[in-house]
Amino acid sequence: MSEDGELFLRLGQTFMQEEEWENAENYIKYAIKKGDLDNPGRAWLLLGITRNKKGIEHEKPALFAFKRSTGYEDMESDARRWVRLIEAKQARRESDKIAAAAAEAELADDSIYFY
Repeated sequence: MSEDGELFLRLGQTFMQEEEWENAENYIKYAIKKGDLDNPGRAWLLLGITRNKKGIEHEKPALFAFKRSTGYEDMESDARRWVRLIEAKQARRESDKIAAAAAEAELADDSIYFY
């Protein structure tokens, strides 16, 4: 068995290609833990992508991984794009919640319909 994380990173990438996000995440995390990676920033980026693919409830851990990836010069621009994308989606959802609450309040106010 390999002493470094490269083998586990490749396995994680294989699971990503198969869209098996849970297995991909587990292998990529283990690769990062094992260390001695040729490109640790790329591993963090792949971990962020994998977590993001798992859905909204995994956005915070995805952001963490993307932000870790920004610390590596060769991955910084890609990681920052992912951070901006997720933060924009979160802001849009928050804006939608506020608009929905305002619409609800307006509908609940009968005085606007009956003079």
